[in-house]
Amino acid sequence: MPPPGLLCFTVADGNVNNLSEYRQIVGEMPRSAERLVANVNKLRANTKAYVRVWRPEPDFQLAGEDFPDPPPSLALILGAADTAAVQGRNSKIEELEISAGDAVISGGKTVQVEIKE
Repeated sequence: MPPPGLLCFTVADGNVNNLSEYRQIVGEMPRSAERLVANVNKLRANTKAYVRVWRPEPDFQLAGEDFPDPPPSLALILGAADTAAVQGRNSKIEELEISAGDAVISGGKTVQVEIKE
């Protein structure tokens, strides 16, 4: 059973998910060809819906990699002004992919559920 607190479910198309997760790398020049290929390969298609399960807890991204809900000591390091980490407002727990066949998915919706003991 998940711990008490707010649990959120977001169902959205690939473009909405791409913008929310990779906004920090849009204006950034990749440091290597390998990093560019890795970033492009992570992009989601708009022919699928994605269900993202998340909590409104700190999340960090560094060079396109997620560090969800880090321990406080690591959060202090990643949150320092001189790091290249980007702090997000939510921590991804899981992501599920739903195929839409040949249809195109557009838009998104978030539902919040409060978990109590």
